[in-house]
Amino acid sequence: MAEVDALCALAEASNEPNMIRPVVHPACDKPFINIKQMRHPLIEKKAETTHFVPNDLTMHYDDSRSLLITGPNMGGKSTMLRTSCLIVIMA
Repeated sequence: MAEVDALCALAEASNEPNMIRPVVHPACDKPFINIKQMRHPLIEKKAETTHFVPNDLTMHYDDSRSLLITGPNMGGKSTMLRTSCLIVIMA
């Protein structure tokens, strides 16, 4: 029952405005991640009254295996990390 509940929640979140389903390429020789306009689903709900800036994330096996994320306090560093991890889990 918990699995059905989780799948229903993911399906409902993917049908929200500004949300799309990820495309997974299973036959790739080298792993990569390319996310455009990523938004955290919970923050997207809260951001209906405020301005939310979506982030892009691109990592390729040969070019960039790690990222250095810097910025001021409350600048969105943790939100970007949480969002990218959530997208990978949901994919």
